[in-house]
Amino acid sequence: KRGEAIKAASIAKFESGIATLQPSRDQAVLGEGQRLFVTYCAPCHRPDAGGLVGPNLCDDYWIHGSNYVDNVKTIIEGVPAKGMLMWRGVLNPNQIKAVSSYIYTLRGTHPPNPKPPENTLQAPAGPSAFE
Repeated sequence: KRGEAIKAASIAKFESGIATLQPSRDQAVLGEGQRLFVTYCAPCHRPDAGGLVGPNLCDDYWIHGSNYVDNVKTIIEGVPAKGMLMWRGVLNPNQIKAVSSYIYTLRGTHPPNPKPPENTLQAPAGPSAFE
């Protein structure tokens, strides 16, 4: 029980500070994020994030918001109506930050044969902070 209480407190602390999070630029963190993405996200988004069952994560059309904090929230909460799992409690806060940071670096890349945009809500124009 004590371990579960510590875990719940850690997740609650992480989630209460989401609005102030910034993507990591640390290569070790981004490498871990890429590993996690390939393991957990690629089955729906493709290893190059061009989209399969899940949407293309490289273009400027984002269904649930295009900024880093939106990405974190989407990973935590999932999108059950679209079949995306909720990763809260599966991935720890550091893993969520790592995969979110890695995904953030993919915007503006051009994978071959990407899935077309699924909505018309376009992200703000201009390069990401990583370009």
